[in-house]
Amino acid sequence: MRFCSNMTAPASRKKEGAFKLLPVIGGFVLFSLVALFDQRIALALAIGTIGFAGISMVVALARKH
Repeated sequence: MRFCSNMTAPASRKKEGAFKLLPVIGGFVLFSLVALFDQRIALALAIGTIGFAGISMVVALARKH
């Protein structure tokens, strides 16, 4: 006689809207603080962040297909 047991994981909690926006708000504050000291460094950080996001998106799309 065989007994099958399905192990179920607890349902993941949905993130609240405020927690989803936290990285965006944090990044804005970080870039604003850096821009107070040197705008060129802030621009370089922003371009690097956008480039990293673009590369990550391409890698994620390449893995899916």
